Amino acid sequence: MKSILLAAGLSLAGTLTSAETVIDTISGQNSGFYCLGVDTGCGQTFGQSFTVGADTRLDSFSFLTAPVTGGAIDVVLRLYEWSGSSRIGAELYASAATALSNLDWDETTWNVGLTLTSGSRYMAYLDASGLGNPTTSSTGFSYISGATYDGGGFFWERTAGDESWNATSADSEFRAVFNAATVPLPATLPLLAGAIGGAVALRRRRKPA
Repeated sequence: MKSILLAAGLSLAGTLTSAETVIDTISGQNSGFYCLGVDTGCGQTFGQSFTVGADTRLDSFSFLTAPVTGGAIDVVLRLYEWSGSSRIGAELYASAATALSNLDWDETTWNVGLTLTSGSRYMAYLDASGLGNPTTSSTGFSYISGATYDGGGFFWERTAGDESWNATSADSEFRAVFNAATVPLPATLPLLAGAIGGAVALRRRRKPA
């Protein structure tokens, strides 16, 4: 009976957890794209599109950002569904304003915790607009030329929200960590109860008269 219950417990655990999926292009600085800011004429939003696989809960998203100049700059990580050239539908996620003040290349991570759709493409981007930043403040991305990640690419807008997205044949250095969507615990309880009930019935049938 113990072995049956252990097997049932392992089976149940398997419905709740799985190995995580990681998309990771943070593999060493390549080229710099330095002008995420508010008055440089270069871009108010920088982002990376990506495609969701079998694991659909986006636990965290990271960008490697350039040294900040002109004082700390506040950014918001935003997430939308992506058509391949522009955003689709309503905003899915927005972080609190995050102050970047790094003096060297640095990875910043946002804990997202959002379940997405397998096979769909999304855009995660940093938005520096409308946050009261100093007009001289700017940062940027390190990007990998040659588009090492096939599921998306590096995009930016000169003016936030105007849907005039620019692209390069490159990927930003980023990391997205996914896990399987959590199975609600109440839905698994009947499975465990059934396994226990079956084990007890089997033991009773085998008990000598």
